[in-house]
Amino acid sequence: MNSDAPTATPTALRRSSQDRVLLGVCAGLAQTLELRPLLVRIGAILFGALAFPLLVIAYAAVALIVPRDDGRVLLGGEPHDGREQLLGWSTVLFAGVLLMASGLEPEQLVWPALDRGGLVLAAFGIAALVIREGRAAAAAPAVPGASAPGAPPAAPAPPAPTPTASTHADVESTATTVVHEVPVPSRRGPARLIARLRRGD
Repeated sequence: MNSDAPTATPTALRRSSQDRVLLGVCAGLAQTLELRPLLVRIGAILFGALAFPLLVIAYAAVALIVPRDDGRVLLGGEPHDGREQLLGWSTVLFAGVLLMASGLEPEQLVWPALDRGGLVLAAFGIAALVIREGRAAAAAPAVPGASAPGAPPAAPAPPAPTPTASTHADVESTATTVVHEVPVPSRRGPARLIARLRRGD
């Protein structure tokens, strides 16, 4: 049985250039999975509470492999982005240090149990993300079509069409008709009236 309903094509994974906390990996993953970025970030924090070294290494690997939605690669790509370049190199170096410290043994990348410190850090991270999301929602424009503060400017509206010759002719004929309908006083009007009165007309 063939179905004529169109199948939705999955969105290719791209890092976000607009909605990013670090390198835009979570927002890009959320767009691909059609989820809210906040949910993906909370999931990443909870995963980090269990396996922080593995999370950092996986995050750095995805950021290195996956380009941004404007085509920029992480390290040294175009258009130039100093903030992303600094964060990218820092994340890659930190992931390398964690990988070397684990002695390349996978069991060292996953912590055997949750400790209190990891849970507290995860709770603080989730609270910070929720506060950030609330501030972004408060800064969103109240008027549909308006841009939020700090957002890139919207594309300019297309120019209004220039009036054609027929439009000019319509306007002139309307103006002429209005002028003819409205009586315009003549300078010679009173003189003619006085002359008629003298003649007795």
